[in-house]
Amino acid sequence: MNTDVYYNDNLNIQSKSSQRCMATKNHPIYWITGQSGAGKTTLAYALQKKIGGIVLDGDEMRASISLGDGFSRKAREAHNLRVARLAHILSQQTKVIISVIAPFRSTRAKVSELIDPVWIYVAKTLPKSVRRPYEIPRKPNITVNSDTQTLTDKVRIILEYIHRNK
Repeated sequence: MNTDVYYNDNLNIQSKSSQRCMATKNHPIYWITGQSGAGKTTLAYALQKKIGGIVLDGDEMRASISLGDGFSRKAREAHNLRVARLAHILSQQTKVIISVIAPFRSTRAKVSELIDPVWIYVAKTLPKSVRRPYEIPRKPNITVNSDTQTLTDKVRIILEYIHRNK
């Protein structure tokens, strides 16, 4: 048992030495980010059919490990980091595909420090909303576009990236 890891008062896993230690994983973690309604969940399950693994969907995570959390910036960050920690644990046994909005660049940077996922940005033209803020990623590993690409095209682009980066 790793005595360097403990739970803080909010039942979030913490590391006494460094959160960066979580970057070590056996299987890849793919984090699909994009605005609400961009097609993240559909893409996640289509990708899972091709590569296997487990899908962690944002709505399902909010209904389970983040039940009752709000949508403030702080609550969204806590939710994203909680999902990242769960993904780290699961990546010890299988590939992990996450379809969670992760709306803020600063939060995505913290997630990257924890688990170093492959970032997949799903672009889609949607109305801007103050209630649903989203900061477009500056340098995702992969960008697909729900306005111009079919689901098959988006999966193919991701599979090509995976093949090139084995």
